[in-house]
Amino acid sequence: MDVSEHEIVYTINNNNEEVNLQDIISNTGAGTGCGSCISDIEDILKRETEL
Repeated sequence: MDVSEHEIVYTINNNNEEVNLQDIISNTGAGTGCGSCISDIEDILKRETEL
């Protein structure tokens, strides 16, 4: 789907509410093709939301 890591990080960091995997998929389209990048998206989400 050609969604960059930057777009995913932006989606995570520029929301007023807590973002989950489904929010990222819905907002960016990432992971909607073959789904092979889902684990990468989860890793980015975990990294960006750790305190």
